[in-house]
Amino acid sequence: TILFFKISELSSGQIQTVSIIRGLLSNSKILLLDEAFSSIDLNTRKQLEKKIIEFLAANNTLLFTCHESFSFDEIKYQQIWL
Repeated sequence: TILFFKISELSSGQIQTVSIIRGLLSNSKILLLDEAFSSIDLNTRKQLEKKIIEFLAANNTLLFTCHESFSFDEIKYQQIWL
């Protein structure tokens, strides 16, 4: 199924979700996410976290910034908190 939407028809959370998915599909070895989940609902966030964990499991690198006090509990990779 292919869906077409004008960007003005999407919520900020939907735009952010599309951006994260585009990054994950880019075949890049490094993904930079800045406040990635700030406008995304909890269910979507959990689904994206699973995809990000798959990205990391493929020996890729994630640089992630946030002001929230959550973490990827499932990630068994090196985490650096500043």
